[in-house]
Amino acid sequence: MSSLDANHEVSQNGLPFATPLHRFGSAILEMVLAIVTFGIGWLIWWLILIGQGLTPARQILGLRIVNSITMQPVSNSQVFLRGFVVYFLAFSALSSALSLLLFGAGWVFTIVSALLVFRSSHQTLWDQMTSTTVGFQKK
Repeated sequence: MSSLDANHEVSQNGLPFATPLHRFGSAILEMVLAIVTFGIGWLIWWLILIGQGLTPARQILGLRIVNSITMQPVSNSQVFLRGFVVYFLAFSALSSALSLLLFGAGWVFTIVSALLVFRSSHQTLWDQMTSTTVGFQKK
């Protein structure tokens, strides 16, 4: 058992879950990489990795999107469902609608949904909706 397994909560299949700090760090690194590569380099890198449940930042940090039940890498359809349909379309649209209706308070919905990562399952609302989570890659 590696030191990584000893420091992080481990799933039934032995894959350590990513902590909220790792997921936040991944989001920050994602933004930095997008800015540094003017978005173009990040997009090309992401298109190469998308079928593996990875993003550029997750690849660097050793994180991977996995099926929350089997803890195996997600399928291309799960990546599309999680990333584009649920996160981008549904959450962005809902957040924007709430902002219009509630005078800018739509961001509260997204933050509350993301803060669910602090529960024992380490899943955000969009993770739960698509039966995914973020864990460390097996070495």
